[in-house]
Amino acid sequence: MTTNSIPIPKPLWDALENVLMVKSKELIKDIAKTLNQSEKPLLEAFKAKKQSFHLLDLTDPTEEVFQCEAVLSQSAVAYRCRKPVLYGQHFCPAHEFHKPPRIDSKPVLKRLITDSGEVYFINTEGCVYDKDYKRVGSYKDDTLCLFSFDEEEEYV
Repeated sequence: MTTNSIPIPKPLWDALENVLMVKSKELIKDIAKTLNQSEKPLLEAFKAKKQSFHLLDLTDPTEEVFQCEAVLSQSAVAYRCRKPVLYGQHFCPAHEFHKPPRIDSKPVLKRLITDSGEVYFINTEGCVYDKDYKRVGSYKDDTLCLFSFDEEEEYV
């Protein structure tokens, strides 16, 4: 990743730092209130450590990915978390100690998003599944064919 220096006017930077510090202190007070603890030790620990803020230019072409890499398997389909992460981290705070699930028994699927925004999953044989892992079509030669069944009433 190349480092570009972008000048930021001092009053603007100071205002940004002040807002971040105020919001940080509000968060600390909220945490203390939620835990029914005194906020004083948390605020002292926060003040003791010098806080530094950094801005990253994400328009710079880079190999860094700022998305959580945790693989989740809560249904028939395993997927990545993709929540934002801090620079240099691979996992979000919710998955900091994440152990990846065993996914060798699950089929490998490719995600396909249509022009209308519908999401489908395609396995290696070309079978198309919806988000509930119900087969809804086939995929061959870059063509998506969806099945459509009309339920007929049964006449007695």
